[in-house]
Amino acid sequence: MSTQHTPSLRHLATGLAVALSSGCSVFGPTIPERAAVEAANPIEFPAVDGLEDEESAFVADTGDAWVKAEPQSPHIGGDGVNSFQMRGVQLATAIHMIAEAGGVNIYLDAGLDRLVDASFPAITLDDALQVLLKQNGLRLVEDPPGIYWVTANDGSEPSTAHFRVQSIDAAGIVEDLTRLVSSNARLVVNAEQNLIVLDGSARDVELVSDYLDSADRLKRQVLLELELVELTLNDTFELGISYAMTDAEIGGPNFLTLAQNLATGNGEFTATLDNTDIPLSATLTALQQYAGVNVLSSPRVLAVTKSPAKVEVVTEIPYIRATVETNVGGGSAGTSTAEEVEFKESGLTMSVTPTIQEGGVVEIVIEQKFSNVVDYFQDIPVLDSRNLSTVMSVQDGHTAVLGGLIQNAISEDDTGVPLLMDIPLVGRLFRSDIDQSQRRQLLVFVTPRVLSTTQSARLSKQMRGEYRETLRTSGLSPAEDL
Repeated sequence: MSTQHTPSLRHLATGLAVALSSGCSVFGPTIPERAAVEAANPIEFPAVDGLEDEESAFVADTGDAWVKAEPQSPHIGGDGVNSFQMRGVQLATAIHMIAEAGGVNIYLDAGLDRLVDASFPAITLDDALQVLLKQNGLRLVEDPPGIYWVTANDGSEPSTAHFRVQSIDAAGIVEDLTRLVSSNARLVVNAEQNLIVLDGSARDVELVSDYLDSADRLKRQVLLELELVELTLNDTFELGISYAMTDAEIGGPNFLTLAQNLATGNGEFTATLDNTDIPLSATLTALQQYAGVNVLSSPRVLAVTKSPAKVEVVTEIPYIRATVETNVGGGSAGTSTAEEVEFKESGLTMSVTPTIQEGGVVEIVIEQKFSNVVDYFQDIPVLDSRNLSTVMSVQDGHTAVLGGLIQNAISEDDTGVPLLMDIPLVGRLFRSDIDQSQRRQLLVFVTPRVLSTTQSARLSKQMRGEYRETLRTSGLSPAEDL
């Protein structure tokens, strides 16, 4: 549930001016009026310093996520600590020293004559051997059981790994994984269990593991606070002649006084033209005022990054569509009329797609259509539409305003002295022409907030509580499952 409020004229005037000049502008974290309303009914967002902390929150929410598969190296010793001094000895000699300490059978190929310089005062046999092997691009293999040998760790050795993905569809990434692994590798996918089994080389396992490490993440969510405000400007331009009778009838010696009066919001400008023989006054008035502000809609939408969210607040307007058919046959002609009911939609339709980027920036793709009935033609509704489609980037928690969607409605009214006002040219002195132009400007305020799953659940709980409280204050009994 969202709380609706009416922004002040001062703020909307500022937004209107900025929107007209640049089309789009970004305001601070919240507009002042929004901050006042939310201070009374706060939405609790846990403190987040940046997207790095947000990322950690999402990783914590994943539960038992799969662990990156690592090839298991054979064990040659227990947890006991040993001491080795390998100063300027050949690699083969150093490996034999560790094998003798563990009492294991080991086979070494030729070519391990490079020198090593290591000092291990307190280390297990497994750790000492792994340090030497990894630093020299080697790995330990046990085959057959009880016999160990050393081979190059170039990724070509056979390997099998199991992956159980958590946040993506395993069946949906098979094509990507197939392109990653070699042609000899085999992929088995259990879609129901979201399980992937890979049988290939160690290099294949490493590639798939790295891919899933980046892809198998919870998609972050964005709370989009939208507000559509229609600002109505009444531009009343009144041009005419007003007559002030001064001790004389029309046509008398002191006939008229001509004055021009230009009224503005803050002051008044008057110019008076007097004729000593025929005093004449005429008044020119220009009025411009704000007529009203209307909050059309204030939806809140929670959307997954890169996924569209759609808001529709429409009214279906029925009308009758008649079809006339002419029948010719059997020497006679006739017509038949078929009527069917059709509908036109009037209201608001909006599609918003957020994409979370680096640095707390949210890219927003917004497509908005607002239509309303302005007239009827033969009982068929005539709609005016104001459409907007754009892509913008907004900082998390900040507000962007889009404007420039202006609709004009003009009306004309002529008043004056009957008969005289219709005289060509001269009649202009005996009538007043009032042209009224109503301009309606549509402003769209967008505020994105990046949420973790914990924040999303907390927000849903809070909004559910607000909705229940609203039902209670309205005299309604909320359902128990709300």
